[in-house]
Amino acid sequence: SSDLIYQLMRLVKYDDENAIYDLGLIFLSGKIDNKVVEGLENYKNYEQAFMLFKKGSKLNCEKCLYQLGLMYHQGYHVEKNNQIAKDLFNQSAQMGYELAIKILNNASDYNLE
Repeated sequence: SSDLIYQLMRLVKYDDENAIYDLGLIFLSGKIDNKVVEGLENYKNYEQAFMLFKKGSKLNCEKCLYQLGLMYHQGYHVEKNNQIAKDLFNQSAQMGYELAIKILNNASDYNLE
């Protein structure tokens, strides 16, 4: 798992959106692609996840915009703010990201009205 982290960190330096997203997910959940990989749970760090998703969002990575929106929506590392979350979901949805579209289509279920 440390080799994977090292490889992703190298790619993050070159603004690789997939690496930024994957490393952000590891820091957010200790998982990658919703799969538990032994040792990754030790890397959970909401501050690092936030910084990575913010970096990815500046690169217009729709998955990073969505994850950053979730962090605002759920109050992970930041003060909960549904308006910022909704704005980020909207940006992601405009790029065609299905999960963002799904949340916005069910905004009342997520208190995003």
